[in-house]
Amino acid sequence: MTFREKYQEDFKKDVIVNPAESMCPSSYDYEEEWDCDTTDISCDECWDREIPVTKTFFLCDGKIEACRGSSNCYKNCKGKDQASACRHTSDVSHAKNFRQNKSGNRSCFVEEVVQFGLDFATSPLLREAGLRILGDGGNEK
Repeated sequence: MTFREKYQEDFKKDVIVNPAESMCPSSYDYEEEWDCDTTDISCDECWDREIPVTKTFFLCDGKIEACRGSSNCYKNCKGKDQASACRHTSDVSHAKNFRQNKSGNRSCFVEEVVQFGLDFATSPLLREAGLRILGDGGNEK
């Protein structure tokens, strides 16, 4: 996968610009800092390079110190460019919905599963809407 393909995958519906026109792959934590000035490749060639190592990306909590001042971070762009703002990180300690579990000298990160529920059998809004409630005995519509 190229850096450009990764960018387009991350921003499927929102990509309307060529990322090479205004930012580098490292702006989105796709790689370590890349020094464009020491290479003889164009920005488009840079974005069309293969990603050298596969990374795992997480939804970011927006609290990474190195990114706090970055205009690419979704926490800093204040609505001006939300569509192309960075919302991910490869640092699991800053991943939303993950918490660190410590046990003695060991620790691991565990995904917190958020449970959303709706009691379909007793929901008055569903009944008012005229929806059929399955398993509701003789009151099914």
